[in-house]
Amino acid sequence: MMIRISLIALIGLLPLTAVASNKISSPDVTMGKTELEYRGGGDHDERTRLNHREDHKFVVNHGFTDRFRLEFKGIMPKQGDDYSLSYTEWGARYQLIKKNDLWPRLSVQGTYEAAMQAHLPNKFEFAVLAAQDFGDFPQTVNIVFESEYGKNSRDGTKFNVNYKSQYKYSEYFIPGVEFYLGQGRIGTEPGGAKEVQAGPALSGKLIDDVKYDVGLLWGMTNAAPDTRFKWIVTYSF
Repeated sequence: MMIRISLIALIGLLPLTAVASNKISSPDVTMGKTELEYRGGGDHDERTRLNHREDHKFVVNHGFTDRFRLEFKGIMPKQGDDYSLSYTEWGARYQLIKKNDLWPRLSVQGTYEAAMQAHLPNKFEFAVLAAQDFGDFPQTVNIVFESEYGKNSRDGTKFNVNYKSQYKYSEYFIPGVEFYLGQGRIGTEPGGAKEVQAGPALSGKLIDDVKYDVGLLWGMTNAAPDTRFKWIVTYSF
């Protein structure tokens, strides 16, 4: 109980405009379940171009069967002193393997990202989501491919491998560590800078229908910001 009270107090003090919205997604789909989610955060770096970047995402998804889920997302980064809608996203997830004792849980997900500003390219993302629990130690991997097309699009396919390892102390307190391994662009020369980040994260329930996910990431390569704070709140019904 004391842990829950402390977490609620801490989250109440956190700024909603902290840092970018990294999330390593579970592959699970639940029929009839709807989620409303806010993902937010920002970067801090000595370099002006990377300092005080902010990103805010507003997400709604619904499981139509025990394997199929649709998702809609609005992305609103901070540009100067203003916030402006940059992308809307439509995504579909299909869970290939449900929970069993032999194979990891596995889903595939496709997402179309429509640019809301004339200078931005449209994008398509394909992801493989996998997870396996080893007792009280959940492990999750996301493998993500992203391509751009249309105005101002870049050649090649962006490739990321994201991984988190956790310890489930309780439903309300799940510490862990996260790794974001951005491998640049494949299929083009040069392949682009690699953006690698890693750091501690904490997630769990605030109350029965509300979950939190916070983390502090450090940049491990020159292309990544020095520090990034992520902040996610999810309401399920």
